[in-house]
Amino acid sequence: MMKKKSARNGDMADRRQAGRTSQVSLMPKKCFAAKAAAFLAPVVLAAVVAGCGGASGGGPARGGMPDGPAETLELYRSHCIACHAPDLTGNMGPSTDISQVGARLDRDEIRRRIAEGGDIMPAFADRLSEAQIDALAGWLAEQR
Repeated sequence: MMKKKSARNGDMADRRQAGRTSQVSLMPKKCFAAKAAAFLAPVVLAAVVAGCGGASGGGPARGGMPDGPAETLELYRSHCIACHAPDLTGNMGPSTDISQVGARLDRDEIRRRIAEGGDIMPAFADRLSEAQIDALAGWLAEQR
């Protein structure tokens, strides 16, 4: 009887060992797959974004900033780009898409929105001079 018990215990040990072996052999595969996915995801995303082509009409290609005066573009980069994106399409939903703001608002309305803010946009009258706000409003009014 002792032999049966030890044989039975041996079987259990063999099964446990087999289970560990298969688990251990899967671990490196899972780690490799996770590392590969973590590496490839940004690469694939960059390739997809780069391959999207240019925008139709006179607007910028996705990710590109429209042309304009250097000082105005620098103001945009410094104060607006976080919410409105480099290509003006918005980083925070449709309400932050200003890629065709000139078709919706005139220069004075754009100026007022920059100075006073509105909806989720903060006011910039206390951060930018009137000349800077005018420059941004004029440039944005051209975006149609």
